[in-house]
Amino acid sequence: MIARYYQIQQQVTSLAASLTRPGHVQKIFSTSRYLCLQVRFPGKNVCLYLGRGGGCEGLWLGETIPVSFLRLRDRWLEWCRKNFSSSLLIDVTMDPLDRGIVLEMQKGGERQSFHISWIGRHCYFACYDHAAGKWFTGWKGSVEGVPGFEIFDDVGRRAVNEIPQVKPLPAIEDLLKEENLLACKGAVPKQKIKSLRTKIGRIQDDLRKISQWQSFQTWLTSIDPLSLEGLEKIQHQELSYKLPKGLTAWQKRDWTYGLIKRLRSAEKLQQERLAQNVADLARMEAGMNVEENPLRPLGPVWKNITASHQPTVTNEGDYQIHNLDGFKVGIGASAQGNDQLRKLWSKSEDWWIHAANGPSAHGIIKLSQDGTPTPEQLATVAKLIAKRSGISATQLEIITTQVKNVRGVTGKPGMVTFKKTKILLCDLSDGVNE
Repeated sequence: MIARYYQIQQQVTSLAASLTRPGHVQKIFSTSRYLCLQVRFPGKNVCLYLGRGGGCEGLWLGETIPVSFLRLRDRWLEWCRKNFSSSLLIDVTMDPLDRGIVLEMQKGGERQSFHISWIGRHCYFACYDHAAGKWFTGWKGSVEGVPGFEIFDDVGRRAVNEIPQVKPLPAIEDLLKEENLLACKGAVPKQKIKSLRTKIGRIQDDLRKISQWQSFQTWLTSIDPLSLEGLEKIQHQELSYKLPKGLTAWQKRDWTYGLIKRLRSAEKLQQERLAQNVADLARMEAGMNVEENPLRPLGPVWKNITASHQPTVTNEGDYQIHNLDGFKVGIGASAQGNDQLRKLWSKSEDWWIHAANGPSAHGIIKLSQDGTPTPEQLATVAKLIAKRSGISATQLEIITTQVKNVRGVTGKPGMVTFKKTKILLCDLSDGVNE
């Protein structure tokens, strides 16, 4: 949902009316589309939803936080929690020119101005530290000497030429329902649905054949048992069975009646299997059996600003990012961190690495351009994995494949399935250079 200038202005006016006294920022959440600040005012809670860009742009006011299924973590959420959790919200102002707002915060007696602006389908953010007199911007790092909303001038801020509208924004609760539906539909792989449809088709085919037992029984009752003498197999319509050797004609008839009895039982079981699989397919197509949100967070614009080529290490969520010469390496710090690393930081074309024999931290290589990692790069990751996992050895055998070939196991953090892997033996004798 893209909010227009005057729609955002309506929300700012409504929020400002609540700021007769400062509000307390209690918790901060994020979904794939919105950042949510839960603010406590005297007698009520207000949830500020900020669009993360990419078609989700604007400010919405709600009464409830996102449901747990929709909540996701990324570095913008962690950055906001670090800087604004337990802050006081003392004022909110609208950019007089473009679609932007500023939330005036105070934490520990120090004031910060949290600016958000939606420009050209992107979300940009900046924070001004009044004590230090400096800006932190998501798109170019530290900045000095720029007043207020002019910080966004270099990314396309301009005067909006719109006719004022009275059309209200859709309720944030309705937008979250749409996001929930999108997450449910995207959570079940198409291949899994296709496989289940194939399975249902095979059960239906087997059931059609098994259901012929009634006419098989009628036919067997109508024939002379002695006609079974000398037969090696018995056949009726699509049912064909090899008769045991050494049986008399009457024994063959009795054996066939026993077979028909088993077919009757099999028919009931196959009907139950069919009903269960049809119900499973319906739930998959409706997204009702989803346990984990598959969506990835949108925006905001956040570029990595590196002043030198020296390796640096940063913590993002429950994983570490190592900025090395010409490539980056992510290392999970826990089972949950392994999942966060794969879902939040990596892309499908990046490379996933794990110890070939036994448990270890997960590693991701993000190359500066398309291609495959060199043996030296893989060896570097192997050393980082060994260090994080407490593996003391001079060599480590690793497996590697692209992230698109790795899938998480529902309900089991850190556990994955993978395909198209390669195995490499790496030398760890010279340690890790960081």
